[in-house]
Amino acid sequence: MTNDGELVLVIDDSEIYRYFARATLQSAGYRVALAASATDGLQLVNERKPHIVCIDQHLPDGNSTTVATALRQSMAQFSCAIVALSGSSAEQTRRQALDAGAHVFLEKDPSAHSLLAAVRTASARSRSGRA
Repeated sequence: MTNDGELVLVIDDSEIYRYFARATLQSAGYRVALAASATDGLQLVNERKPHIVCIDQHLPDGNSTTVATALRQSMAQFSCAIVALSGSSAEQTRRQALDAGAHVFLEKDPSAHSLLAAVRTASARSRSGRA
């Protein structure tokens, strides 16, 4: 599957995870932007109009649920795929993220394969109009 250089925005307060995600996604041909907070991430969304946004569940100024809700409200202006990221596998966390509009929920692990699969699935679901 080709991604045609799609722009992925990774919003995560963990510097280690941001750089892992950037290296993983760039090696697969994606362009990548990084943000460490919900505020910075939403600003980059407005400036750069990414194709895919990966959002950590726990940010210093929000979470994947609040950011996904804000993105869904702005989707009249542009559309993007949303991947919610969490270190927790709790069903309630997963359900909240999906109910807020995430296309995919990914329990964070150090697997490049898992991240790439989640990004590709979210992108496909976004294109087909499925959440």
